[in-house]
Amino acid sequence: MKRIAIAILMFSIPAFAADPTLTGTWKLNSNIVGSKTENTCMFTQTGNDIKGDCKDANQTPLTLTGTIDDKGVHMTAKSEYSGTPLTMTYEATFADAKTINGSVHVQPYGVKGTFTLAKQ
Repeated sequence: MKRIAIAILMFSIPAFAADPTLTGTWKLNSNIVGSKTENTCMFTQTGNDIKGDCKDANQTPLTLTGTIDDKGVHMTAKSEYSGTPLTMTYEATFADAKTINGSVHVQPYGVKGTFTLAKQ
């Protein structure tokens, strides 16, 4: 009986370790139509819901909200460019436990870019 319990425990540990989490500090590097930005983000996670409070070098705030699951990260952010409201949609997958790579779509301009989140 002990062997069965130990075997179950050993096989369940990797499953717990594989659960994705964003809680903590991350660097967000984006490249949208050649415009590169870097933000430092503090993410909190409750279940599958995530929120990131980010700031760039000028301390300009950006809030990301969304969800996380075993397939990746799905987030949106509201911003402004030259007086035009923007909605940025981020879709990504985990490269590893400390790196997330994906694409960002910016509306209403219909432009796309790439981004990387790196755990600090």
